[in-house]
Amino acid sequence: MPQTTLDWDGEEWEERCLSLLHLRYKAPRQFERIPSSDQGDLGIEGFSHDGCVYQCYAPRGPLPIRDRYERQRDKLGEDLAKLETRQAELIGVLGGVLIRTYVFMTPIHESRRLNRYAKAKAAEIRAKGLPHCAPDFDIVVHTEADYSVERSEFIALGLHRWRLAPVHIPVAAVQTYVASNPHLIATIDGKIARLPDMVANERTDLRTRLLGRKLTADNKLVEIRGHNPAAWEHVQELRAARAAALEIECLIHTGDPRDLLVSTAIAYKDTLRESIAFLTEGDALDVAWGTTADWLAECPLDFRARSVA
Repeated sequence: MPQTTLDWDGEEWEERCLSLLHLRYKAPRQFERIPSSDQGDLGIEGFSHDGCVYQCYAPRGPLPIRDRYERQRDKLGEDLAKLETRQAELIGVLGGVLIRTYVFMTPIHESRRLNRYAKAKAAEIRAKGLPHCAPDFDIVVHTEADYSVERSEFIALGLHRWRLAPVHIPVAAVQTYVASNPHLIATIDGKIARLPDMVANERTDLRTRLLGRKLTADNKLVEIRGHNPAAWEHVQELRAARAAALEIECLIHTGDPRDLLVSTAIAYKDTLRESIAFLTEGDALDVAWGTTADWLAECPLDFRARSVA
């Protein structure tokens, strides 16, 4: 049975769609987003002043074509019902704009049954004569391919959430790295020894996991360099700047060294996400923890010995 392989998180897909729509509707007041966090979801993510409303949906997969269609159909039907059940609120939000086209944006569209379902629902809604829907109200299904111009601009601007290839680091690779770098390992072990409330096997496990993230980060940085050399250079600049600041922070930090270890990785991950727009959360986290392992080995990250009262 054919299966699709592209998998999107719902929030990531919504973010992608809204970015494409903001590029399509560049002039002020051409497009308005409708947040759902206050007083619930109205069945649309936003609308344009030319009469299009947009709803985004990404079923988690990979899924067989039939299962994907059924989830898309059910979601579309659920949200279309809100055109009637949330009518008063929609009229207030639309501010006089008549809905001519309801655009259902989904990452993969493989079944013409979804088109048939959409046209049948559009006919039902036209028959209801809803005051905020135009007499020629229609429903269309769009994927990212329908926004090729915007997507090209999206990538050119560095906004594309480019997913790096998955990396699996076997334990043997970590063991080889340990054997080949005794001086770096000794430095890491000396620092990990100052983490409180850990027994020997826990420290060894932590070192192994940190080195696994370091090797993962090395692989992902190689891919970034091949994909976007300017972005790779920017990562090196961010790394150098953070390392310089970290040396000062370590000198004055008097709290639990475990907190410093975690905050170092998380803060650098946040910096990467803010500065390198195509990195996903997971990729930024891999690079951040891998770099933190490097900093343990290369000295910017250190823990002061804690005096015992």
